[in-house]
Amino acid sequence: QGETEIDTQALVANTGASKSSPYILTVTDADKYSLDFGSALEADTQIIVTTTAKARALLFGIQAVK
Repeated sequence: QGETEIDTQALVANTGASKSSPYILTVTDADKYSLDFGSALEADTQIIVTTTAKARALLFGIQAVK
């Protein structure tokens, strides 16, 4: 099936995740991002999150809102 890029989001590093071990994460509202897809997605839509950064990426969850 074809792939469609719907949106992109620039990210800012979380200080705790971008430092060396031990990692101490404090998640604040500044670490949250929101994307509007413009219309409802199908129930079986696959969402792929990628990064071009040469750093670790942490994803805590995705919340769908009607």
